[in-house]
Amino acid sequence: METVGGYAFEISGSLTVRDSAGQERDISVEYSGDALTDYNSANVSLTTPSNTVEYAVIALQNMGTLFGEIQRMSYVFDTETRRWTEKEDLLVLSYVTNPRVLFGSDRFETSDIVTDGSMQVTGRELLDGVETDVVSGKLSGSVVTGAENELQVTYRVGVDNSLLRQVEVSGVFDSSIAHSLMDEDSIDSVQGNLTVIFSDYGKDVDYKAPHLVSPRFSHEATLLDDGRVLVSGGWTGVVNNNEIYPYPVVFSQIYDPETDTWTLTAIIRTEDSSESSGFLIYSPAVTLSDGRVASVALSEESQSGNAGDVTSAIALFDLESDEWTHLSDIPSNRIFVSIFAVDDKEIVVVGGLDLEAMSSSQATIEPEALVESYNVGTGEWQTLNPMNEAAMEQTLVALDDGRVIVTGGISDLETLRGTARAEIFDPATDSWTLTGDMNAPRPTAKAIALTDGRVLVTGGLDQYASMFGDSPDSETYDPVAGEWTLTDPMSVRRMNHTLTLLPDGRVLAAGGEDPRGSDYFLYSSTEIFDPETNSWSAGPELSQPRASHSATLMPDGSVLMAGGISQDGERYPVASTEFITPR
Repeated sequence: METVGGYAFEISGSLTVRDSAGQERDISVEYSGDALTDYNSANVSLTTPSNTVEYAVIALQNMGTLFGEIQRMSYVFDTETRRWTEKEDLLVLSYVTNPRVLFGSDRFETSDIVTDGSMQVTGRELLDGVETDVVSGKLSGSVVTGAENELQVTYRVGVDNSLLRQVEVSGVFDSSIAHSLMDEDSIDSVQGNLTVIFSDYGKDVDYKAPHLVSPRFSHEATLLDDGRVLVSGGWTGVVNNNEIYPYPVVFSQIYDPETDTWTLTAIIRTEDSSESSGFLIYSPAVTLSDGRVASVALSEESQSGNAGDVTSAIALFDLESDEWTHLSDIPSNRIFVSIFAVDDKEIVVVGGLDLEAMSSSQATIEPEALVESYNVGTGEWQTLNPMNEAAMEQTLVALDDGRVIVTGGISDLETLRGTARAEIFDPATDSWTLTGDMNAPRPTAKAIALTDGRVLVTGGLDQYASMFGDSPDSETYDPVAGEWTLTDPMSVRRMNHTLTLLPDGRVLAAGGEDPRGSDYFLYSSTEIFDPETNSWSAGPELSQPRASHSATLMPDGSVLMAGGISQDGERYPVASTEFITPR
């Protein structure tokens, strides 16, 4: 059995106890479930001389490894206010669920946690209809930060299957730990009696939330064939002096419009391994004809056996199992690539940066023009003809005739200067052909195919060109004429915004930020492009500023906005979602 967003544990051990007759014996304890290190729901009660606070929380610990650094964050869902917040403090409370506490210093040891034989069987109780042995004793306070002296611990273990069903820990704590967890200004005591009950052991957790679990930005959202929305990859982070220090989000979530809830998906697994770690989905996804979704992931476990090395791989999401599968390492091991599908069986990987060069202090890091293709059916790779110009952070759009146009990107990593180049790939001839340049360099533009066959490219203006003069911020490409044409200007210059093709053929541009200034000004405005008039008009206002968010057209015509970065004085990542319906 697996944990959401993390590691699987199947552990067995024993508790040395004394029964009612004073006889010493061992009770077998097994754990197999969703809770242990990554997920817990808990009832928390803190009593101080002036106040008693009771709190029901659901907590998720997002832990992954990227480039050798462990990133670990906790998110708490308040079941009363129905809001998620980032809380490092729950890690402290979750230490009581750690196998090192339950079974000794090594998680695979089977030593009793209490060596003096003070654990006692106090009786049997029903828990969720399951008969359990109730085992109580003392736990050293040193194992939990903030605890004072010894803690009282009670285990409820299934009589028939020895599964650990519940852990309850109580004692005197430094109340400041729970202070920030509970956001209670009235907690004024240095110490408080804290009781925490974890009850998600030995069973599958049916996890749902009203919106994204963690604040998330620069992620990908994909409308699945069954009408649900898959959100994967991206980053969360902490804010300091208006700077966001990012941490990778290694779990995915699915939105179900029928229940209006978000559900965590399973971790990525290799085909021949029971568990995997450190996976980060990061590329735009492509949907195959059978409904499966392909993307690119970074992993620490390659199928070539190079465990511990960071590798770039193709991952595939299956709608029936709601699981990601690690298909194959990318031979050239590149990051910041773009991908597209050809005939629903070939996944083409374009451009990016060499991961080995990035990890070497001696190597010169330059964008790659390399193009490789992976056959989903045969599992074979082949090298295709390279692009004419190497770049990263470029846009890819499929044309009506099966060709793909690649535009803009960053051509010089040292200066981050963008390029205006555009070239077209023809899969039938495995050839790249330069077409006319855009009217402005666009290293981080957004592009989308229009229903009339043209391509609309917006925003992402070159950092130098945008500071001087009125550079164009929106233009279209006609693949028949091979020409670029400026449109009427947008109301504001945008980068890190979204483009959504509406059912009537218009395009919604939402949110984003001003690329020219240093004040990090974010937009809550939207505007709509009309391809018949080549002009923009105002759209509905968002509930809050959003940049680096996702926008998904739903079957009912509404657009789901999820996550991103917002602004209220400082910039900060958000977990909120909202629907807008352009008129």
